[in-house]
Amino acid sequence: MTIQIGLQMFSVRNKFNEDRIKTLQNLSTIGYKHIEIPVDFQSDSAFNISSLSASDLKKMTKDAGIQVLGTHIPAELNEQELNEIIAYHKELGCNRAIIPMGMFQGADDAIAFSRRLNEYGKRLWTHGIQLYYHNHFQEFQKFDGKTLFEILLENTNPDYLKFELDIYWAIRGGANVEQLLKQLGTRCELIHIKDLPHPVSTINILDTLDKEKEITIHDFIPLFNSDNFVEIGQGKLDIKGIIKLVKEHTATKYIIVEQDVISIDEIKSVEISFNALSDLLGVEYA
Repeated sequence: MTIQIGLQMFSVRNKFNEDRIKTLQNLSTIGYKHIEIPVDFQSDSAFNISSLSASDLKKMTKDAGIQVLGTHIPAELNEQELNEIIAYHKELGCNRAIIPMGMFQGADDAIAFSRRLNEYGKRLWTHGIQLYYHNHFQEFQKFDGKTLFEILLENTNPDYLKFELDIYWAIRGGANVEQLLKQLGTRCELIHIKDLPHPVSTINILDTLDKEKEITIHDFIPLFNSDNFVEIGQGKLDIKGIIKLVKEHTATKYIIVEQDVISIDEIKSVEISFNALSDLLGVEYA
């Protein structure tokens, strides 16, 4: 199966908020035919999705020749919010929902979070929607010799939860990529990728933190600057080698470009990454 290229729309959040239709058309011109979009009905969310109905989003993406391959949804949902998420996906015609981040106080917290993922996953699964979990670096903190990621993997139902592995963040958590991909196997269907600037000397962020301390959002804030992110092919990660391992060990259907921080024009940034990733995948896009 050919791996398709996708884009997480967080990468072009400013452009999308300025002009949704024009941004989608620009992405389609570059070659992007698949996108992920955050679906959070809070008024202060990055996309203010409450002002964009599923039917309108479906029409504007269809008009641009783009498919919504998945969404990112909040990690905590009450019954009403979960029902809204399900309804939005059904109207949009999207069958993947991804929880993009969890924060953990320790192993017990990760086990409790796993139970919640199973509950959400089962509920979504009954409506034909597959739930995924997307990592950052904190899941690779160890407690009693086991990473939080391993705890999530072991305590969630393979039918109800699959994984969207963010390669960059896994590496920033000190993970062995090949070992991790082998562990995930067919539960890994989606990959997020970006590149790491050459000047970055400390790869494993956990080496800079107290290994026994709870990681909070405040540990992330100093990382979100252009010193830590660069377009695919412009940095030091062996992305060609990573793609080879992804193909060998997982059931990945999409490799998705996600630039957390961009220092140049957003459209230009994702074009650079698209072209580099296309070359690495050996795929030609019309």
